[in-house]
Amino acid sequence: MTLALKMADIEYDAYEEGFDKGREDGLQAGLLAGLQQGIEQGLEQGAYQNKLETARKLIARSYSPEEIADVSGLTIYQVQSLLVGSEQP
Repeated sequence: MTLALKMADIEYDAYEEGFDKGREDGLQAGLLAGLQQGIEQGLEQGAYQNKLETARKLIARSYSPEEIADVSGLTIYQVQSLLVGSEQP
């Protein structure tokens, strides 16, 4: 094997190793980013569910929509949607 072929082999092996390392690093970074995004979405959904639960309790106690929005952190529109939903049998 000539020196040029040996050097080409070494360069190719280095390229392959770098490519594999880059792919592994990218995969790990993508998984971590996806996990972080999933955690954030879960926390946001949990916080929203907590607001809805608070609003429903206040509706049951006949608080005004403005008071419910103020205490729960929901918008007046969201509270009104809950009120319409709670009137149906």
